[in-house]
Amino acid sequence: MARPTLLLAVLSWLFAAGCSPPPAETGEVQQAIIECNGGSIGLACDTDDDRCTQELCVQVGQDVECTLQALAADGTPCLSDGNACTSDTCQLGVCENTPLPTDTLCNDGLFCTTGTTCDVTGVCGGGTPNCDDGNACTADTCDEGANTCDSVTLAPGSACDDLDACTASSTCNAGGICVDSDPLDCDDGSECTADACDGALGCIFTILEDSPCNDDFFCTIAEACTIDGNCEGEANCTDSNPCTTDSCDELGDSCSNVITPAELCDDGNACTESDGCDALGDCIGSPVTNGTSCGSAGGCVAGGTCTDGNCMGGALLPNNTVCDDNNVCTITDVCVGGLCEGYPRNCYDGDPCTADGCDEVTGCFNIAIEGCGMDPDAGVPDAGPFNDAGPFNDDAGPEGDAGLGGDAGPEGVLGGGGCNTSGRGSTGSVVLLLLAVAVLARRRRREASVLTALVAVASFSQTGRTQGFDTEIFKPGTSSTSYLSQESAAVLPEWQWNAGASLNLASDPLVLRDPQTGEALMGGVVVSDRRGAYLSAGVGLFGRFEVGLALPMVLSQDGQGTLLENSPDLNSASFGDPRLTVKAALWRKDNIRLAASAAATLPAGDNEALFGEEGLSAAPQLIVGWQRGRASIALSAGVHLRETTMIGDLAIGNELTAGIGAQIEVLRRRAWLVGEAYTRSALEDATAENSPAEALLGVRVALWGAYQLQAAGGVGMGRGYGAPAARGLLGVFYRPQAKPTKVSQVLPEPVIAKAAEPEPPKAEPLDSDKDGINDPEDGCPDDPEDMDGFEDEDGCPDPDNDGDGILDGDDACPLRAEIVNGINDEDGCPDEGIITLVEDRIVLGETVLFDKNRARVKRKGRRALQAIITLYMQHPEWGEMSVEGHADTRGPSDFNMSLSRRRADRVRHEMIDLGMLADKITSKGLGETVPLVEGESEEAMQTNRRVEFVVRNVHQEVEERIILPGAETP
Repeated sequence: MARPTLLLAVLSWLFAAGCSPPPAETGEVQQAIIECNGGSIGLACDTDDDRCTQELCVQVGQDVECTLQALAADGTPCLSDGNACTSDTCQLGVCENTPLPTDTLCNDGLFCTTGTTCDVTGVCGGGTPNCDDGNACTADTCDEGANTCDSVTLAPGSACDDLDACTASSTCNAGGICVDSDPLDCDDGSECTADACDGALGCIFTILEDSPCNDDFFCTIAEACTIDGNCEGEANCTDSNPCTTDSCDELGDSCSNVITPAELCDDGNACTESDGCDALGDCIGSPVTNGTSCGSAGGCVAGGTCTDGNCMGGALLPNNTVCDDNNVCTITDVCVGGLCEGYPRNCYDGDPCTADGCDEVTGCFNIAIEGCGMDPDAGVPDAGPFNDAGPFNDDAGPEGDAGLGGDAGPEGVLGGGGCNTSGRGSTGSVVLLLLAVAVLARRRRREASVLTALVAVASFSQTGRTQGFDTEIFKPGTSSTSYLSQESAAVLPEWQWNAGASLNLASDPLVLRDPQTGEALMGGVVVSDRRGAYLSAGVGLFGRFEVGLALPMVLSQDGQGTLLENSPDLNSASFGDPRLTVKAALWRKDNIRLAASAAATLPAGDNEALFGEEGLSAAPQLIVGWQRGRASIALSAGVHLRETTMIGDLAIGNELTAGIGAQIEVLRRRAWLVGEAYTRSALEDATAENSPAEALLGVRVALWGAYQLQAAGGVGMGRGYGAPAARGLLGVFYRPQAKPTKVSQVLPEPVIAKAAEPEPPKAEPLDSDKDGINDPEDGCPDDPEDMDGFEDEDGCPDPDNDGDGILDGDDACPLRAEIVNGINDEDGCPDEGIITLVEDRIVLGETVLFDKNRARVKRKGRRALQAIITLYMQHPEWGEMSVEGHADTRGPSDFNMSLSRRRADRVRHEMIDLGMLADKITSKGLGETVPLVEGESEEAMQTNRRVEFVVRNVHQEVEERIILPGAETP
């Protein structure tokens, strides 16, 4: 204990020295005049006027003389050098003048300056004028000789600076005061900004993101401010019917929803096909063949068959089967009675001044409440944002009229009693999870893949719906290789065993918290004091495995279970779920160890007392540890697989887990200091309430024989469920030490091997081009093979393996020949491009070029046109190109002719803009006069709606046609 005592003494001395006042400044050194010849032997005297020396009257022969005895202590004040920026003290008997730090206040001795400081050269200067009276309407002067100040008032109307950035100009009035004459106008005219002025910064425009606004356009609705400060909305005339063409007339303030018969659609019925729009605007389909398999209800009904267009029969999948209800506003979707249902997604953002909700298309939204932020008890009426039905109650504060969060009792969120933190999850949880995963990721690929597998298993775990769960997050270790609850990477020696019993006291492990502030509600403690006990035992097997068993118990617990809807029974003592743990040592090198463990619990506990699970649970994890001498540390990460549980508004399911533990031996084989921290966090939709964390610090002491005493205390971190405000542990364990095993070693007799007779050297085969292929087998003995994986055995180089004319050095696909189709023809790789050459015509695989009833080319259609231009330039034998527009027989023929003409002309102009020579391209519209196929079927109509690009071959007088199918019907 000598070292800690010495360290404490040093720290105390430093603290006292740092807090003691500096030595007082001294003026001229007072000189003690001692008449040594008066016989005053031993008195102080001074003959050299030097404060850095100490002299005494001593006997010298028959006289008493003033004689130097010692040097003054370093730091003793001495005669000043007259510079205010130096510290004058004795150093080794010499008066040193040490420069003071830059910007130290000093006095330059001048009347007309104030606030002077020392500069980097050790000179006192700078400062501000002494005679500034702070009035912008006076001209101030200073007389250094007379040590006086003069101020002259400026004439009325003189410009002045009132030091206010919110005024455009200021002038002096007749009284000599600077007054505002032109306030700064900070109104930018936008609904999406809150305009204000700061006296120091000027105009400030704060964007009101997501605030409702009005862009004064009929064709937009539900306008809201964007992050850029613009007012934007949704289309007004959209009726969400796939069988109508929606349009909006801004000038006429009217909507149009025109039925489009025969348009393709989807009626959502698995037992119909060829769905299309009828004349009434309804989406209908033809029944599929009877007997076709079908399902329904989000995948919760299987084995059904189609009968006359309806899905009949089928079997309901078991409850709790994972499904998807295609609703982004729900989580943990499972089958219930043949229907796919999920829990509502929590979209609360922690801000009481936003209206929070969820849209089935866009997801969560948080819209600012206008006027929110006022004092809820400052006279806001019940109809305002702080009324009885809102996030606050203005009658009695945030807890409501009854003092428990509303008129009818607590309206909080469930969580633990640990120290409150902000954010969606516990900061401690995030740090521990990242730390553990980062360390484990540094291990070899084989071990790291195990953790990936553990997380993957969690994603396939089924979920359930119960009304209680185990709120106890502290799970004690089952052997002496554990810290407190966290496992180390070591295992017990073969057949060594130990057992123990401990008491556990947890304060406020489950409370109700205010959803806005996160603070615990008054009177909202569900479980206050829980007093529990644990019995545990462990044994080592085969030197690489360890098996442990733990049995938890609740001796008693207090709280208000009636605050919850299912009113859990907190009065009776009960057992928890027995836990079986298996740990295996995987790898060890020097001081580093890697292990894996898995814990499983049986649902034998009392889940109604919030001390047991409804079903089985498992917790596999990886552990990496370091041990050297008397110290050890371990990090762990894994998953906790359990049935999804709902109690109140708290959903608990599969979780990620992480922890860190450390131990150091402070007294040889007598005492150990141990500490740990651990966390768990929901795999889906993690929040602060379902991400508990806890930290513990304790000590182990050897009692007698193999018995040890263990005591620890800790606190919860964050507000996650089960994280207590405080925890205390006390236990006794029987931990016998393993007896050393004697190992006998028999050394084998040395064997002396007889040296083999050397074989005569063989003649080297001839390889003239040095390519590794001997001349008799080399097809090109004078040219070395290029060894590129293509016909390397013949000994001849292959500069163009695939024979596409692009040398291998420039060919990105040297073993696959390029297809010249206008798409990246220079890279050497075959492309499934949008252009394909088919016999006597060229087909462009782009299906949509125009919007309905419009001639404007869509942006994605320009890519097709660019490909045509590229292909045209690769064929110098092609002459003039003609763009022809075609339509089907739907609609009036004159309209079809006009639209096809306008479309062809627009395509020509687009191609000229993309680089086509204007004198090489013409256009014409042919309407419905030149169909490719006859008939009124949908397939025939779709084929006839097209744009063709006709090119005449200047050498053979043969026409080439580039056809763009699928131009949409007028």
